[in-house]
Amino acid sequence: MLNQLEPYELIDLFVKFPPYDFKARKNNKGVILFDTLFDILTTADDFLAKKLKVFENLPILKGFFKPLATFVGTTVSEYLVLPELDEIQFIDSIIEGWDTEYLIVKDIPKDSPLLSKQENAYSDNLVKLLDKRGFVILTGQALAYKLIDFKSIDEYLMRFSYKRRYDFRRKLKKKAQLILEIEDSGNFDNNRLSEYYSMYESVYNKSYIHFDKLTPDFFRELLRSKTLGAKIFSYYIKDKNELIGYKICFQGRDYLIDKFAGFKYPEALNFNVYFISWFDNLEYCINNKLKKFIIGWTNPETKAYLGADFNFTLHAVYPRNPLIRRSLRYLSRFFESDKNELERFLRKK
Repeated sequence: MLNQLEPYELIDLFVKFPPYDFKARKNNKGVILFDTLFDILTTADDFLAKKLKVFENLPILKGFFKPLATFVGTTVSEYLVLPELDEIQFIDSIIEGWDTEYLIVKDIPKDSPLLSKQENAYSDNLVKLLDKRGFVILTGQALAYKLIDFKSIDEYLMRFSYKRRYDFRRKLKKKAQLILEIEDSGNFDNNRLSEYYSMYESVYNKSYIHFDKLTPDFFRELLRSKTLGAKIFSYYIKDKNELIGYKICFQGRDYLIDKFAGFKYPEALNFNVYFISWFDNLEYCINNKLKKFIIGWTNPETKAYLGADFNFTLHAVYPRNPLIRRSLRYLSRFFESDKNELERFLRKK
């Protein structure tokens, strides 16, 4: 498979147990697609989204802002994962039988330092061909990662300004009040499954983007799998032995991927669990001689503050309506929120 960083079993679970209101499938070429209602303001800049939201409830525009769309890819893989087939065959296979308002090829890698030269070359050619077929190419989400080119957390901290080092060390003091347990997937009973899923829901409900909500069935299969090899980092308050947060990660050839998270609020915030887990994951990479830490898509400004680097993906969007297609080419910069958010953060530094 091209662009695959995660275990394929995880990608297969997405097809078997898709998120709520998703209809997932593989086509006759082995390409994964899913259909769902798509809020077109999801990736819009805040100022544009706020202006357009006032029109959402007008009867004449019913369905315009949340059309049914077909996506190519998954929401559990960092990049668009593809069987090794000719680029033209790929494009023909996704257009064949397409019957929704939008066709969106999501998370296409662009010059990724996490992939091979051959995979990057394939993606470059694919984007050119999609553009020729009329797809609008947008800068997508910012995939955060960190190369482990340091030998200790202290060495890593020395790369930051005094002010930021002080902030980091102050927050890390909470670590003394926590217990971290790292375990493999496969040993979760019903009570633990319920607790972990509930904390995942807390994070989902708190997020400002609500696109894909994973199901209890997906979590059950993930956490009970003895072959998937997930690494679960669980945080407990030392005095109470109370679970207040976790990260579900996957270890690859020379990298660790931070994939899913669950937190109990407000305890997780009070104990800086997200912040502490960042440094624990870096330390895990150091101790296990891993070369890369891959931290996912969300909250790019927070991850930039913690020292992440970023690789932008591309989305190829084909609206069925030709007028919308032409308009999107002129308005595309307003639907590249991750890119715009990071640019604003860098200007403030």
